Amino acid sequence: MYSDEFIERVRSNTNIQRVFEAKGITLKKSGADLVCKCPFHADKKPSLHVNLTKGLWNCFGCGEGGDAIQFVRMAYGYSFREAVEYLANAANIPIEQERQLSQAEIEEQQKREVLLNAMDVVADFYVSTLWDDKSEEAKKALEAASNRWDKDFLQQYRIGYAPSTQDALIQYAYTKGISAELLLELGMAKYNKKGNLVDTFRSRIMIPIRRRSGRYVAFTGRTLSTNDEVPKYLNNTTTPLFDKDTTVFGMDVAAGPAIRADVMYLVEGAPDVLRLHLIGVKNTVACLGSAWTDNQLRQLKNCTTKLCFIPDADPPNLEATNIRDKHGIGIQAVIKNAKKAISLGFTVMVKEIPVGEKQDSPRKFSYFKQDPDSYFTSLDKFNKTGEKDFIIWYADKILDPNQATSANANAIDELAELIASQDIESQIPVYIDALHGIYPGRQTWKKAIDKAIGERARQSLSKDVDGIDILSE
Repeated sequence: MYSDEFIERVRSNTNIQRVFEAKGITLKKSGADLVCKCPFHADKKPSLHVNLTKGLWNCFGCGEGGDAIQFVRMAYGYSFREAVEYLANAANIPIEQERQLSQAEIEEQQKREVLLNAMDVVADFYVSTLWDDKSEEAKKALEAASNRWDKDFLQQYRIGYAPSTQDALIQYAYTKGISAELLLELGMAKYNKKGNLVDTFRSRIMIPIRRRSGRYVAFTGRTLSTNDEVPKYLNNTTTPLFDKDTTVFGMDVAAGPAIRADVMYLVEGAPDVLRLHLIGVKNTVACLGSAWTDNQLRQLKNCTTKLCFIPDADPPNLEATNIRDKHGIGIQAVIKNAKKAISLGFTVMVKEIPVGEKQDSPRKFSYFKQDPDSYFTSLDKFNKTGEKDFIIWYADKILDPNQATSANANAIDELAELIASQDIESQIPVYIDALHGIYPGRQTWKKAIDKAIGERARQSLSKDVDGIDILSE
């Protein structure tokens, strides 16, 4: 078993073009990519694209793709270990000594497999209950789920139903040799106030949460109850298999399409992901909350460095006097997440949907929340909803054209710093033109951006100087 550091060193030192050429495959330039006929299917035209910057390849004909390791595995029939060794030798990287797993690590792996197998059983139970349970509530659940999605989609995504009885899953699990302790550890059972062991999820449509490999790690359940005091959605608690801060919902489906499209769409919740997958936007994922973590964002870099956030459209705060405070929580969440993504090296766009609006009387309007799940009823509607570069979109949210430059100074400096933080020198004139259209003043913008770039250069130089050991000279 090789360390993650060694495998990453092999990846970063591998020239994927030479890997293809070593197999006798000639790559030709096509736009930003290199292309060739795919060796893995009867390709009549160059369908396989290679991105040298990312070290990734993808065939638009058969759907295969991945990094250099995956290509070597498929081209030569190697195991993962053999492919890593092949590339290490090609890059003149000494093969590290494989570390033997300790007994504790072996037992941990075995326990994890037991937990994953148990989750497979739980998923089977929920799916079979949705389709086979003849109770009135089960029929209601199937009708509600079928109205929200279609039946083919339900079966493809393995959406299920948790019955209202207190221990239906527990009793089923017993028949499959799964103990109560295991269900407790997985967060699928709990003790109620009376001390009785009960199912965690009851009377809910069950949406599975899977890791990128497709294995089940958790669930999110939508209530069938009309009681406003019952949470609409309930997620698994943290377990040995599931941590909300490191799990990206939808990656099992979205990874491949995101590599092919070279963009990933980011939404807030599982229902939003399912809606976009249903209409054909498969390269969509969610963080199961409003805040993306560094860990979650870094996982996306294995697919693409281009992100497009789709915020929930919450009603604005019309009473706010500060322009920044007028935006709904969905907009504010995307602003924080997008800044974090830019700091991690992503190119960021925003696709904004409108706030719902209805006329209550001839002179009175009211606003209501819309989200990707409720708004995007078709692929055509999705495609017609425009996308903006984050910095330009953000400028429109924080600049007040009715105020003097001094009142907008902080916003101007912040936007200039965002531009300076990216390696986009050739695009600066484009940014200045766009920002001038929002808040006039080309020289103001040029001066602010030049200042921000200069400050970053001084900070970088300062760090370099701090790292020099003058006494060694």
